Order: sequence, then structure tokens, then C-alpha cells
Amino acid sequence: MPDSLDKMGEMSNEENGQKGSKPLTLKEHQALIKEQTKKPEFRLPFFVKLLLAAPVVLALGFFVLYFSLNNSAKAALDQGREDVAIKHYKTLLKINPKESEFYWNLAIAYFKKGQRVQALRQVKALEEIGENELAEELERYFGRWK
Repeated sequence: MPDSLDKMGEMSNEENGQKGSKPLTLKEHQALIKEQTKKPEFRLPFFVKLLLAAPVVLALGFFVLYFSLNNSAKAALDQGREDVAIKHYKTLLKINPKESEFYWNLAIAYFKKGQRVQALRQVKALEEIGENELAEELERYFGRWK
């Protein structure tokens, strides 16, 4: 390749892979250099794209699982299937131990099932997370049913 722009026209067509003896013009030479130095287009492989999308897919799946489990637990409690409701609310509390609604409904499920000690433990758990008003309301609710 020539050292300076003055000598660009001196580059023969044989040197740049073309046949004939006509020297390259400055524009042709610049176009040739541009094409030779062109960076290849970079594309992520499919599996890398999949890995990058995985957290979003997992978060969406977690969101769906969380709310469907909550809805199932509420339905089970409404239908008198306290065992199922208790199982679901325990799972939900493992996922989100600060959700007062889960403690509330778990206490109701235990109370309906006749497990008053377990129900009162949920009242204490409500107090521990700072939901004193809810705990008091739940105790009043239990007091009416003694």
C-alpha cells in the first residue's frame, strides 16, 4: 500500500486485485480502503440473546406464580378448604414475609380449622412486622368467635 496520498494513484490494479494497467483514482482508492477496513457486523448468537432475556422471563413467571398462588389461596379459603389455603399462604410468606394480608388470611384459615394457637401466632407475626392495628382487629375478630 502507498505511504502517502501523492502515491495513491501509483498503486496498480494488480496490487488491488484488478486486471489492467489503469491506475486507481483517489476516490476509487478511498472506497477500496473503506471496504477493506469495514468492520464486520456484530450479531449476538441466539443463545446469548436467550440468556439476556432469561431474567425478564423469570421475573414475569415469578409474578404470574405469585399472583396465581395468592388467588388460589383466597379461593381455597372462601371454599372452606383451609388446608390448601394454609399451604399456599405459608409458601407466599416464604416469598414475601412482610405481606400483612398473608398473615391475616393464614390466621383466619387456622382459626376456621380450629387451630387457635397457630392463629394467634399469626397475630403475633403481624405485630412483629409492625401491623399492630391489624393484629388488634384480628384479636377482636377471634374474640367474637370464642
